[in-house]
Amino acid sequence: MDYLNAAYVEVGGPSVIYSVNYERRVYGPLWYRIGGSYLVLRGRHTVDSHFGLTGLVGGNYHHLELAGMVTPVYGFANSDQRAFANVIWSAAIGYRYQPPSSGFLFRLVITPVVDRRGWNPWFGAGVGWRF
Repeated sequence: MDYLNAAYVEVGGPSVIYSVNYERRVYGPLWYRIGGSYLVLRGRHTVDSHFGLTGLVGGNYHHLELAGMVTPVYGFANSDQRAFANVIWSAAIGYRYQPPSSGFLFRLVITPVVDRRGWNPWFGAGVGWRF
């Protein structure tokens, strides 16, 4: 049986505070990732969805993770209903524990992000399941 899927929750990463993510192995060590989040903070509603490619390099359980993602962000403020939008580009480099078959996965990455305001250092940590 091929275990081609992974699902996890992440704090940080390409989203503002958290995200729910799904990955599907495309070919060999290459995975396609989609995810997103919904956040209400200080009267602002923010929705983001991100997608990108992740490559895993290494052994059966311990991997170097390399990724690139784009995150469109949309939202509005309650007080005046003024909408806003932004696009965030990000990369990730870090560690992933992921078994070759079904099981628990853990990832810890450095995720620098770039948007119209410039470059910002960021991080991500996630837990989930490979199936």
